[in-house]
Amino acid sequence: MSRVERKKEKSVEKKISFNKGGNGGYTLKLGIPIELAKKLGITKEENSVILTFEDESITIRKKEK
Repeated sequence: MSRVERKKEKSVEKKISFNKGGNGGYTLKLGIPIELAKKLGITKEENSVILTFEDESITIRKKEK
């Protein structure tokens, strides 16, 4: 018999920072709680992620080597 794991959803309300660049454009920044980064396996050395936009949602996942 196989075990079915349920996904635990965690929601956190955050503000996005708008930083004005030298050419007049903006860069948006979003802080991710360290506990969530750890669960994804994101470290200072392995910090590449993939952002996917689908159905009005953004998904963040660690980039595989």
